[in-house]
Amino acid sequence: GKARSLGINQATVSSLCHLTLCDGMFLHGDYALNVVNRETLNLFDSLSLSSVMLSPETDGKFAKFSRCALEYIGYGRTPLMYTRTCIITNVEGCKNRAECFGWLTDRTGAKFPIISGHSHTNVIYNSLPGYRLDKRSELKKSGVGLITLLFTTETEKQMNEVISLYSSG
Repeated sequence: GKARSLGINQATVSSLCHLTLCDGMFLHGDYALNVVNRETLNLFDSLSLSSVMLSPETDGKFAKFSRCALEYIGYGRTPLMYTRTCIITNVEGCKNRAECFGWLTDRTGAKFPIISGHSHTNVIYNSLPGYRLDKRSELKKSGVGLITLLFTTETEKQMNEVISLYSSG
């Protein structure tokens, strides 16, 4: 209600329970909805979402003829896990700062960024960014018209390079 009173009329949802919270808004389905097949996409088509992001774990070929606009992560570190408590406290020492950041390192030495969220929840991201901008023509054939560039730990220079690659095709 407060968002609507401020003039906000669109929301990205990552759970079915968010639909009632955002009633009356234009809704966009996030990657966390895990749209990996036609049946899941049909469900979200029937729920009147404006757009749905397909899971980055699929090639999207099943998605033709969706009522929703289709999105796909063309570049970025895929979010792997949400935590309800701040695990950065255990890894880096969060100290309850407004924003905190840390890294998890696995036994192979791969480093997974941890980024804080609302109320010191955390999102753990993949150790390497995925790059699917070279698959744009195949995604377009599947009906994907919106590409998301998901920046997390990139420098401004790296972001500009990715945007340039996207712009130049």
